[in-house]
Amino acid sequence: MQDAKSGITPMAGTAEGLAANPEMAEDFLQFYRENLDGVYYFLLSRVRDAADAEDLTSQTFLSAYEHQHRLRDRQKFRAWVFTIARNKSVDFFRKRGRQPQADLNEAWFLPDESAGLSPDQQDRLISLASLVSRLSPQEQEYLQLRLIAQLPFAEMARVLRKTEASVKKTYYRILGRLQSQAEEI
Repeated sequence: MQDAKSGITPMAGTAEGLAANPEMAEDFLQFYRENLDGVYYFLLSRVRDAADAEDLTSQTFLSAYEHQHRLRDRQKFRAWVFTIARNKSVDFFRKRGRQPQADLNEAWFLPDESAGLSPDQQDRLISLASLVSRLSPQEQEYLQLRLIAQLPFAEMARVLRKTEASVKKTYYRILGRLQSQAEEI
């Protein structure tokens, strides 16, 4: 559909393009609703601050909205948005000159007393948090993408730009190492 005044076809990811293609706008809105929590919690697990995670989530979806016309395969939309989120978090840390790291004092990571866990379960969770905090940022990212963002291995592979087999192998090695370390505690 061309603009009557200029004769220019609006780009799909722009506001004009989405207005010209309400089906694409509705698809994006549906995707946004389905993935907002996953993207937010993924970013929260990386930046450890709710306000920063909210800002980065907004930036992620805004960027996806503005550039969705670049995505050739709509089936890869979710992995693409998590790649944008990952890149936004990398930029966030680059600007602040620091790396993501687990902080055991962060309230989001540890259960509060209303979580219904026994003191023994809370102690085990604290021990697990300690083990996770010793992982490299890259290893933590595997856990964040799989456990927090709940991405399947194929989408993790797209986000990490690795093969699916490599992602599975690395993920299960990390879990195996955590399990053996947890048994030693």
